[in-house]
Amino acid sequence: MSPRKKIFAAAAAVLLLGTRAFSAILATDVNAMAGFKGTVDFTAALPPLSMNAEVDYAVYAPGQFNLTFGSGADPSNGARFVYAYQIHNTGTVGNSLQRDPAFFSVGFDGNENPQNIGFLNIPAGDTSPSASTFIPVGSPPYASATWDFNPVIPDTKFSEILLFTSAAPPEFEDASVQGGGLSTQRRLPSPLPVPEPGSALAALGMSAALLIRRRASK
Repeated sequence: MSPRKKIFAAAAAVLLLGTRAFSAILATDVNAMAGFKGTVDFTAALPPLSMNAEVDYAVYAPGQFNLTFGSGADPSNGARFVYAYQIHNTGTVGNSLQRDPAFFSVGFDGNENPQNIGFLNIPAGDTSPSASTFIPVGSPPYASATWDFNPVIPDTKFSEILLFTSAAPPEFEDASVQGGGLSTQRRLPSPLPVPEPGSALAALGMSAALLIRRRASK
């Protein structure tokens, strides 16, 4: 191989490695919150049909998302938590008839007031959603964040990084992946519910009363 061809081959390898690193970065990203990053299997089977998928996920504390993905990537400009997910169609297994992921949703308790639903086109070339929507459509409270894929995520390919933001830190809630009539449900990070004003005041009042009682008993 000539020196020029070796240079081109090395450059191509670097580009491929960089693309793959971004395609699997969420599960192990050092800038994501400990305990809220990883990979969950979303395989579903109804023989002879199967849908074989994984979802990488990560939650980023305010100001941390841009450290990985660059200035301007965070749609909240560093003001809110970023919830990020990436679907991997892991491909046909055995002799099953493959169904490809076409829909993804993350559930809410109903009063989290999430914002900025969409996706991050880094790197370009992964499958972009055809629609990104909070359900029900309109104003909060919302029941879920949803992403539709038409066309579907192809065999062995990744989605783009799917995301939304919230002022609330994470917990785990039900999420689902669907495709070709198959569906499976697992748990992924979702924002903690926002306490109702009355509940917060009641909790504060109970704490104050308990503190007064303890002092009086001394």
